Amino acid sequence: MNTIWCYPNKNELNRYIESNERVWKKAGYQVEFTDLLLSDIARQLFSPRKNVIILNWFEDRVSYSATPTIEFVKSLIILLTVKLKFRRIIWVRHNFCPHNIKSEKFFRWISILLNKLSHRIVTHRPVKQFKSTVIPHPLYSVSKTSICVEKDVEYIYFGTIKKYKGIEQLLSAWPSNKKIVIAGKCDDENLNKSLI
Repeated sequence: MNTIWCYPNKNELNRYIESNERVWKKAGYQVEFTDLLLSDIARQLFSPRKNVIILNWFEDRVSYSATPTIEFVKSLIILLTVKLKFRRIIWVRHNFCPHNIKSEKFFRWISILLNKLSHRIVTHRPVKQFKSTVIPHPLYSVSKTSICVEKDVEYIYFGTIKKYKGIEQLLSAWPSNKKIVIAGKCDDENLNKSLI
């Protein structure tokens, strides 16, 4: 049985990885998870080369770190080791801008490197800026049963509210007779004011 390696590990707060695991297992793959810690990487150096690794949110590793420069250097070491140890790298690009503006240059450099090292880039929507394979998001699919259920909210926009996501354009084109609920955190004061 072929094995797919996946970064990061499953997380109870985010069902995305778990949903992907179900799909991969149905397709006949065994799934192994890794958080790509430097200690894991050191062990990988002496193990046989593996077939495929799928990287999720790797572009944002530095954004969540209290020590971005150190995390950036670690990320470079990890990426180069991953390139040596895996025959194919699939990068699922979730973010097109960093979550933390202070790490913008690191985000850009890691994205450039991932773009060069990856055998395939996957996105969940078409993106004009680069070539990618578009695969529907596993958590946002609509089943026939969910369409038939009566709902309190007809339309909802949820997730972090960022300018690049096009929320202003969405609202400017939104029909006035349709109610939409916006549920998400907005750290940009100017954007927040323009939406209110």
